Amino acid sequence: MKNINRKTPFVKALALMLALVMISVSFVGCFAKEETSEELLYVHFIDVGQGDCELIVTPDGQTVLIDAGIPESGESIVSYISSLGITEIDIFVASHYHQDHIGGSPDVFEAFDVLSVLILDCTVTSACAKNLLKDIEQEKSEVFYAKRGYEFELGEVEFLTLSPEKISDKGGNDDSIVLRMQYGGARYIFTGDAEENTEKEILSYYDKSELSSDLLKVGHHGSRTSTSNDFLAAVAPNIAVISCGKGNSYGHPHYETVEKLSASVSFIYRTDVIGSVVIVTDGEKIYLE
Repeated sequence: MKNINRKTPFVKALALMLALVMISVSFVGCFAKEETSEELLYVHFIDVGQGDCELIVTPDGQTVLIDAGIPESGESIVSYISSLGITEIDIFVASHYHQDHIGGSPDVFEAFDVLSVLILDCTVTSACAKNLLKDIEQEKSEVFYAKRGYEFELGEVEFLTLSPEKISDKGGNDDSIVLRMQYGGARYIFTGDAEENTEKEILSYYDKSELSSDLLKVGHHGSRTSTSNDFLAAVAPNIAVISCGKGNSYGHPHYETVEKLSASVSFIYRTDVIGSVVIVTDGEKIYLE
């Protein structure tokens, strides 16, 4: 794994949508990008419809791709990443083995050199999961298995695996790899589809001081089964990002989750409302590009 130091093993819907759009406008006004000589960390929450895909680009140009959306999004993910001049992925993280998170991975592995992967160590049965493992083998990517407490670094960017402690859901939602990323004083949490059971386990192991973060990638596309009150209180983010598809059949994000976030989070971004979201930080200030 190139330049990695291993340490240890989201009918009131319309009103809400308008409110979120207004929030987004105010955020741009308050945090417009300024010219700076500081080294910047970019996180691209790529709009993949009803799925998840986050691209992290570190200050020194290394890349982490967390999930790869639904099968239909593969080509658009490749196009998006290629437009940034990226030709290889340092780490591909498959948060778990559901199709809305790894469905576009065949296109990713075909288009880019994937140097290493962080995945769950469990038996898989679905076609998409088997295809992913086959692509990893053919690519000869270095394989690392996620487990609570596992840490790695990309330059000055530090990652901590908060979950899973053990595989209990056959690579499903509650086995999701939950990552905390820190660059300087800026901290983000990526949750995959982790639900309330996983959140409780994380809360039982980590202190609030270890979970408090500036940004939360909202679990399970804003489902009511994730983002419990206790977990949200512990993370206490200023920014929440929900990745979901416009008019999806699941009703994501659920009203209860949006209402809960609106009561405590300053800025909420939804890919079904504004498309892809790019958040930038110099390690101190965080802003929407």
